[in-house]
Amino acid sequence: MPYIGQKKRDEIAPHIKDLLTYIMNTPKLETGDLNYIITLVIKEFYKRKKCYDHASKVTAATTDARDEFKRRVLNSYEDQKIIQNGDLYNDL
Repeated sequence: MPYIGQKKRDEIAPHIKDLLTYIMNTPKLETGDLNYIITLVIKEFYKRKKCYDHASKVTAATTDARDEFKRRVLNSYEDQKIIQNGDLYNDL
């Protein structure tokens, strides 16, 4: 769940400011670049405690982040396209 409290957000924000600035100002950022960035963060988090439980938490966090992005962004895009182009599932 990415919806952490404001105090924790304020604590984290200065530490990722440079990375976010880089992402926002790099027009040719590719999927592989994003994968690389995410992988480095995951690796460093996992290195803090190398055990199954911690690895499972990494998997849960990345899966949850993916699912929330899909729910909030991709699904609305698909809903707009259904309205624009017609629903293929309306007869089910």
